[in-house]
Amino acid sequence: MKLIIRLIGLVSIFGFNMAYAQNQTFELDELASYVTPVYSRLDLYSVSKVKIVTEKSSDLSNKEILRAEIHFPNANKLVATGFKRIDNKYRAVVNNAWVFRQVIVDIIPDPYLESYTNANIEIYVAESGNYLNSSSNELGERMFAAWGILKDKTPNSLADTTSVIHQGKRAYIKLYQRESSNEAGDQHGHPVKINHLGNGEFTRYIPINRNATAVAFLTTETDGVTFYSIRHKNEFGHMIETPPEPIEQLFNAF
Repeated sequence: MKLIIRLIGLVSIFGFNMAYAQNQTFELDELASYVTPVYSRLDLYSVSKVKIVTEKSSDLSNKEILRAEIHFPNANKLVATGFKRIDNKYRAVVNNAWVFRQVIVDIIPDPYLESYTNANIEIYVAESGNYLNSSSNELGERMFAAWGILKDKTPNSLADTTSVIHQGKRAYIKLYQRESSNEAGDQHGHPVKINHLGNGEFTRYIPINRNATAVAFLTTETDGVTFYSIRHKNEFGHMIETPPEPIEQLFNAF
């Protein structure tokens, strides 16, 4: 009996970790902010980081916010959970924030919670305890606002490693599990990092199916030409492979 209970506990913990691993973490880049002083000793200027954790969902219009953190260099960070959807915004009530009994946190994406889209953060003083039961009541004074561009900061796990010989030199290849974008935002797909000895290291972004999880980087050789394909699990849990492509493409600029 004790063994069974222990196994159930391990499965529960493992299941929770797996579920949490599916969440997405965003940070606001190119941050700007505006402050309305409501308490002289509370310094909310120079916001240092805004972090937003959402559920992983292919339905961008119904994605939920699980947690938001707003960091300040001269004030305690504000952590908000329990967000509710109100029209085009997400709203949470935070109790005992700084010197206030309650504050309201609004997050307004433009248009969705997706990388390289805009988002606004607004913090209001809550004037009534009714906000505990209804988060759509009239707001108090807005004390803080920030805006910026959402950048996906979710850790990307390694899916597979392999190596090939290209132009007489070995190239080491790393494939990552989930899709992402480069810093400029002009390339999107599953990252493939290549270290070609003597020729440097670079990353290519391979478009697969949206929300696919990469599993393996496969190579075959036909008539002296090396081809590659990527085995992945689609959003329905089916294991499939991309059509073979000449690996030469990965070594040439897109």
